[in-house]
Formats: sequence, C-alpha cells, structure tokens
Amino acid sequence: MKRVDLGKIEGDRSFRVKMEIYLYRDAKTIMEFGKGNRKKLEEYMEDRLRVIEEILNLSRPFKIVDGKDELLEVGKRDL
Repeated sequence: MKRVDLGKIEGDRSFRVKMEIYLYRDAKTIMEFGKGNRKKLEEYMEDRLRVIEEILNLSRPFKIVDGKDELLEVGKRDL
C-alpha cells in the first residue's frame, strides 16, 4: 500500500487533496445516516477518489496521512 504524507507535498496540492478528502468523508457520513440517493453518493465518492488519484498521480490501494494523522485509507476494492 502506497503511503502519502501531505506534509511533504507542496501547499496547493496538499490543500486540494485535503478538500477532496473532506468532501469524500461528508458524502460517506450522509450515506451512513441513510440520507440522500445512495447510488449518486457512491458515484460522487468515486469521483472524489479519482480526483485525489489524479492530483497525487497514484493508484489504489493507498493511505494518505498528514504527519501522524491518518486522513484516508483506500483499498483496491473500496467503492
């Protein structure tokens, strides 16, 4: 599993990845509460992961950390 530390990446790219992670988490939370259209939320979450992959130029599986804080872990089959 690839591990990416956002603390070691330039500020703009790091910020963009963090924003995509927060959007991904929000959609996941909405889905866990049973709100919204599950299929559309899954598509939205998949789009967020694709954007993160493009920004960081990596593929699944990967783990994103910021120092000691784990922000996101994505396996090969997530979503």
